[in-house]
Amino acid sequence: MATSPTTIFSRPAAARRFLLPRLRRVYPGSVGSIIFRPLHSVQSGRGVVRLFVTFHGQTRRRLELFANYDARGGSRDIYRFLRYLATHGFARGRWRAPRPLWYSATYHTLVYESYRGRRVRDDLTGGRLSVQSLTNVVTQAAGWLRTFHRLPARVGRRRAVRLPVDIYGRASAGPQSASVVARINRAVAAANRISRLALVHGDPHLANCIRGQDGGFALIDYSESYLGNPLADVAMFVVHLDVALQPFFRRAEVSRIQGAFLRNYFGRPVHQLPVGLRRDLVAYEARAAMVFLRFTTNHHCRPTGYVGWIVRRLESVIRQAVEQLNARDPRPVLAA
Repeated sequence: MATSPTTIFSRPAAARRFLLPRLRRVYPGSVGSIIFRPLHSVQSGRGVVRLFVTFHGQTRRRLELFANYDARGGSRDIYRFLRYLATHGFARGRWRAPRPLWYSATYHTLVYESYRGRRVRDDLTGGRLSVQSLTNVVTQAAGWLRTFHRLPARVGRRRAVRLPVDIYGRASAGPQSASVVARINRAVAAANRISRLALVHGDPHLANCIRGQDGGFALIDYSESYLGNPLADVAMFVVHLDVALQPFFRRAEVSRIQGAFLRNYFGRPVHQLPVGLRRDLVAYEARAAMVFLRFTTNHHCRPTGYVGWIVRRLESVIRQAVEQLNARDPRPVLAA
């Protein structure tokens, strides 16, 4: 028997011995083939393997599973989080999440069943989404996040889930001046002082949105989830829309889509929100833009073309956000 996740997923025979008895306990029928597709290196002690499972005598039945392994224990925490979501209604019905199957403490490996559907990002790049259909998608995303953010992050004095607190922490300087960074950090800290601690997805964007074959909707990928201010997710989503939709829609259409998301999340148009909430949203728009900008500039030393446009756009969002933070009647920068 293999002795480590690296050995398991680099040797199909060992992986099959590891998976078969567990699969038989979860699914009725005789397991046939198991196809392994590593999504990340299996030599680093951390990664993801995609699994396709078929069953003898059932030619139309094909399961898509994922195995996450992390010797540092991250997969165990994701497993517990997925189980928590399942017990709070995200296993069936309109809002969904991947179905956790089991966690092996011996191999630090989580196996879960993917939610069957289409990634919104794939439909977008394939030209299969109109303004109206994408508006419907972001409306679903708003409903999913609103329900998710209302889940209890604490039970009494104890955390309901084991998650870090605010993985992004204070916005780093990056290409911004120290005064801009300080202003944004002060605004975010002020927002957090009056906000309840909530579950934050941490990485909500169109590539993590799944429209299910059964009419449901799911957000996937909880590797960056934490406890913090739910406005972090709201701002991250609208900032991502701002740059991701640029090649496909006109600026006015992008603003309309962003407005639909915010209106459905808050239950009213963004200009009708209280002044304090609008100011907090502006602060998180600025921080989300800084996170995206830091990621973009770290991966593209000399950005040109579309990437160059993204950098300029994010810098503009940050600049406008700082101006709004200083205003008596602040308005969110995006979909104002």
